[in-house]
Amino acid sequence: MITDAAANPATTKSSAANRGNENAPGGMRKNHYLLHYLAAEWAQDWMDKHCSRTTIPSLSAKTMRQLPVWLPPLDQQEAIIEIMSSLDEQLALKDEVADTTERLKHYLGQLIGAGDFPLRD
Repeated sequence: MITDAAANPATTKSSAANRGNENAPGGMRKNHYLLHYLAAEWAQDWMDKHCSRTTIPSLSAKTMRQLPVWLPPLDQQEAIIEIMSSLDEQLALKDEVADTTERLKHYLGQLIGAGDFPLRD
């Protein structure tokens, strides 16, 4: 169930035909909003709870249509996308710094083991 807050925050559903359709008004940006929406921990938990428990867990289209989705007005979606994307970039930089630090630590550990640690007197 997708609720379009711009039309009626309580009851309006956006058309299933416009879901993810980049030709629909705001469609491409709506895709980015939905990406962040579906990545939220509560949405991941909902999908985990509703997926079939087979060898390879899966969700049917019918089940996914039951996922409650709130669509704020496009200007709010844009603001949410900007904030979430900025946080994603910060997390990616943090990961890059951590990876570089791990490689440096590994390299310096090898130098210590070889007795070739570059210390200055």
